[in-house]
Amino acid sequence: EAAKHINNGDTIFIDGSTTCQCMSEYIVGKKDITVITNNISLVSFLALHSVKTICLGGTVTDAPYILSGIEAVETASRYKADKMFFSTNSFDDNCLIGTNSDNYYLLHKTMALQSDKVYFLADHSKHNRPSKRVLFDFSDMHCIISDYIFSKHIKESYPNTFFYMV
Repeated sequence: EAAKHINNGDTIFIDGSTTCQCMSEYIVGKKDITVITNNISLVSFLALHSVKTICLGGTVTDAPYILSGIEAVETASRYKADKMFFSTNSFDDNCLIGTNSDNYYLLHKTMALQSDKVYFLADHSKHNRPSKRVLFDFSDMHCIISDYIFSKHIKESYPNTFFYMV
């Protein structure tokens, strides 16, 4: 579903999460896109399929494939993207998206700031899991793509956020 929101010619941030990495096989047919990511595995896969890919660099924090740190944040701040796709470890009934990773907090914030639209991808297992920090609120999202069934009340409370059930 997430790949359907990528248009030919888009520049997109894709975070290092394995959830977002699953998009890779669905975007290789897009024309003239640029992917900016901190996921070394994703960089390698997309490069093999002739997708223009920019690796953010930084320190390996989740061996062997995920990069973070000030280098990744500084590099991300140099780019402007049409869309950002990301996932984290939790979202809750208060419509807050949380993270347990201090390594990715600033990187996610920077990617979102540098993007016209932000897409949150989350499966139902991330609902109401504990997290150390609030990263975003649903109102910060252009789109939420999940297999979790959000209540009518939540959807109505965020009229500018699109909810896609997969």
